[in-house]
Amino acid sequence: MFEGGAPVNSPTVPTIRDTAAEGRTLILDTLERWKGKSPEAYCAAMELLDAGFRNGGTVMKMEPIANGKWRKQVIPVFAPYILAGISRDSISETALDRSFVIEMRRKRVAAKKRKYDYHQSERECQPLRQKLYLFALENAAAVARIYASAELEAEMDAMQLHDRAADIWRPLFAVLLAMGAEACIHDQRQLAREMAMDPEIVEDVRKLGIIAALKQRVNGSGVLLATSTDITKFLTEGGITLKKSTELYLILTKWGFVQQSARLDRPFALRAWRIEASRLGELEDELKTGIYPMES
Repeated sequence: MFEGGAPVNSPTVPTIRDTAAEGRTLILDTLERWKGKSPEAYCAAMELLDAGFRNGGTVMKMEPIANGKWRKQVIPVFAPYILAGISRDSISETALDRSFVIEMRRKRVAAKKRKYDYHQSERECQPLRQKLYLFALENAAAVARIYASAELEAEMDAMQLHDRAADIWRPLFAVLLAMGAEACIHDQRQLAREMAMDPEIVEDVRKLGIIAALKQRVNGSGVLLATSTDITKFLTEGGITLKKSTELYLILTKWGFVQQSARLDRPFALRAWRIEASRLGELEDELKTGIYPMES
């Protein structure tokens, strides 16, 4: 943490605001207690997080001047934030949407660990903190240049994260590139996709999986005739679970497929979907164009 402060418990609104205005890492602890003891401070922390999420974020306050008059003061609050609570409910959706969420579980009583010693931890961490501090000072210009580069912009676009996620991942990738840690980029790129890929793209990727499962069942004539039950079974075997019972009907109908009476391999006629391989190919191309626009 660059210029990190000590964890703050139930601070006043001015304390939160002034610490953020310094640009230092703001550590807010035991948030679940704030709602009852200091709801004003809790709301202020959430508002500051919202305002200070992006470079250039500011808040305003009125300050007194001479003769009983007041003037508006604009305060920059762009800063790193660390928020800790017992459960996810301790933190607002606004905060969760703008954060790397790290969830931990309490250890069992039977699991014995060395007791935490603040002074020992400070002694052991101080050399690392100093190295990180010097790195930040020496490489600030390089990180800023990479952060604003067209190359990093293309990298972020290729990962197809939702807007909030792209904003919080961009600085990390800028730092990794400035460190020359290209070997870590692949793993971090995969992690970013898993944590925060655009929900619409995730859904399109899922639909591509449905198309792939259907294409595998198309016969030599280029047509698949199958009941809804059979198709659901095909998808399940391919690792795809339908969200609800009506989803298959809605998807296939939207894609232009229709049902007809067919005997299939049974002695009686059933309602079966007629799915043409040519149409599946068209749908696949359309979805890929939306998912990978830079490659089209």
